[in-house]
Amino acid sequence: MNRIFLVLIILFTSFACEKKKDDTKEKIILGAIVYRLTSGVVSGAYDCLDVEASRSFSGFVTAIEAAPNPCTNCHNSDTRTSGLDLTNHSQASSKVNFRNPENSLLFLKVTTGTMKFYSNEKTNQAIYCWILNGNRN
Repeated sequence: MNRIFLVLIILFTSFACEKKKDDTKEKIILGAIVYRLTSGVVSGAYDCLDVEASRSFSGFVTAIEAAPNPCTNCHNSDTRTSGLDLTNHSQASSKVNFRNPENSLLFLKVTTGTMKFYSNEKTNQAIYCWILNGNRN
């Protein structure tokens, strides 16, 4: 536990010492680190074997539509909030790093960024597993 606090202090200090600039990226990265340290994502907290979302894009869409605040209410072909249509495979895939959910913008946004208030663990798991398994179509 002491290591976690030491890492956080070092990170906060290094970000505070930099010249002032748009720190959105740094905040997202720092939030992701804190999330991983406190949620167990690094240790494989998400079991993707039985997650339908990891098998296909349609399974992914079904999972994110089942959330309490479905992502596709705002990110669909009609509204395209922030220019993103999560019902379109190529657009959703453009926000991920292949097989690397922890460094994918989509996963970071729903777990630590502006979308975390609309997400839940089931949605996070669906997104994580879909990316980890190659964001299949």
